[in-house]
Amino acid sequence: MSEVAREVTTAVEPGSNLERLIANIRERAQAEVAEILSAAQKQVDEILAAAEPKGKSLAAQIQAEAERLAGEDQARILGAARRAAVEAKLAAQAEVLAETAAYVCDRFIQVDPEAYERLMKTLLLAAVQTGDEVVRWSEDDKERAPKIIATVNTALKAQGRTGQLVLGEPLGSEYKGGFILVGEDYTVNATVNVLTELFFDQYEPEIAKMLFGEL
Repeated sequence: MSEVAREVTTAVEPGSNLERLIANIRERAQAEVAEILSAAQKQVDEILAAAEPKGKSLAAQIQAEAERLAGEDQARILGAARRAAVEAKLAAQAEVLAETAAYVCDRFIQVDPEAYERLMKTLLLAAVQTGDEVVRWSEDDKERAPKIIATVNTALKAQGRTGQLVLGEPLGSEYKGGFILVGEDYTVNATVNVLTELFFDQYEPEIAKMLFGEL
């Protein structure tokens, strides 16, 4: 039985003072309420005290995670930017290489016409199989083509081979020089377009180094 309850039991005995009873009850009740509130406040303080480091730890974890995610986002952005820059550089270099190849192809003959003619004779003699093929030349070679064919026919005969190469229809304007040898069941493409392409394919690293320096 609580103090307040015992006080009530005592107070209702014969001869008790009602006012004293009420005052005593009020005093005891206030004391008990104050004690309860004090205990409750102490418990709240203990809970808050225990929660504070946890809250700080949680806040630190959240901040660290946010910083990590921000760092990852920044790394992704920088990585994407670097990749884009590399891709743009490679694309620009590829474009320059293609333009350089086109430039070389367009001016292949003009660089050294005599050396070009010797090259065509050598290539044609090496390409011949039967000696009676048709040779189709580019428009740029229409004046020198008959002479080259005659020279190669003579060389074939000197080797004891058939030397009856004939001049065929000219090639289209897309071909910048050279010839296509047409046999019964084969062709040999020795146009300047193909020669330039083969050259750039084989020596692209060296050409790129000449154009762009160290890669």
